[in-house]
Amino acid sequence: MYENIELIKNEVFRPRYDSLAKDLERLHEHVSNLYHADRLTLEVASSFACIPPAAAKLEDNYFAQGLYAEIETQYAQISLDPDGEGRPPAIDRLIAEGQGQRVIRGCWASISEASWGYWYWVDERRRGFRHASNWAASAKQQEAEHRRDIARIPELKAGLLAKLDVARGLFEKAGATDGQCARLATIRADVEAEERQRPEGKPDPRAMDITVFWEVISTPDEAHEIDQIETVIARLARFKPTAIKAFDGILHEQNRRAFRSDLWALAYLLQGGCSDDAFEAFRSWLILQGRTMFERVMEDPDNFDVSQFSGNIDGYIALQDIPLSAYQMRTGKPMRRKSLSPLTLNGTLLEEEEFANALPRVAAAIRE
Repeated sequence: MYENIELIKNEVFRPRYDSLAKDLERLHEHVSNLYHADRLTLEVASSFACIPPAAAKLEDNYFAQGLYAEIETQYAQISLDPDGEGRPPAIDRLIAEGQGQRVIRGCWASISEASWGYWYWVDERRRGFRHASNWAASAKQQEAEHRRDIARIPELKAGLLAKLDVARGLFEKAGATDGQCARLATIRADVEAEERQRPEGKPDPRAMDITVFWEVISTPDEAHEIDQIETVIARLARFKPTAIKAFDGILHEQNRRAFRSDLWALAYLLQGGCSDDAFEAFRSWLILQGRTMFERVMEDPDNFDVSQFSGNIDGYIALQDIPLSAYQMRTGKPMRRKSLSPLTLNGTLLEEEEFANALPRVAAAIRE
């Protein structure tokens, strides 16, 4: 039986020990609830003075029980800042306890996020300025903003190279395989050259259909790779340009199918709120979970297993630009995307206070 965490005299926090990330969120919520119930003084609650020692004790308990997968939920993305800020002692502790691959996965997640931002603007520089008629800003204003963004590429490049160097040091400490080190070196060389390597060999001759689309999104042995965005780009780049364009159309169709009011309610309940951008990121995350989960959620959102949602959807919105990057890698030229029809929300529009009633099983599972 795992022990409770003492906050102050006569007040404890009861962790579930199912996820360090979730238990830390519950800890903050518990302290807030105690304050509002007048069981903590303003001095203690407002500064959360009781949280750091409680959080440290909680993490110690996770390590003591060897709950490494549950610890990884908190460190699924590891800071690669050169000054080391934001990188907690738990990272070295994981390495010391033989959990280096968990640290490496966290590094890949950070590399993937930083790489996407860099390559996006490098590709935009190649494509050149395009006036977006649906924006409120004038063409002149849009072009000026485009130039400012492109001018940041050297800064993004320097920052990404520095992160890759930090990652290399962590890889060495964590016992990375030769293949992982080689992949990291290839990424660094590409960034330095400002050009991603073209796929070798002949392109995959298959036409792109819904079956091949889901194969590209996720194969069984790689379905949960933490750096899935870059992996899917590399897979898609193996196809012919016409197939890549067809993938773009199928992706838009799946995104349109998921643009439903009940799925918005699901995203809202899971995240404790959901903006337009957050809903797009959630739909992208859902697609990247693969065909089985996607279709299951489409059939019955209220049957969603909330334990399968980590809460971190940062960067997943990049799915929408995967075809553009893959086309650039295959051909060396920018892809001119066909005009896509705007998305219209499907289903009865729900108010936020109706979400829990619309998905009672999900709402109950979140409250537990």
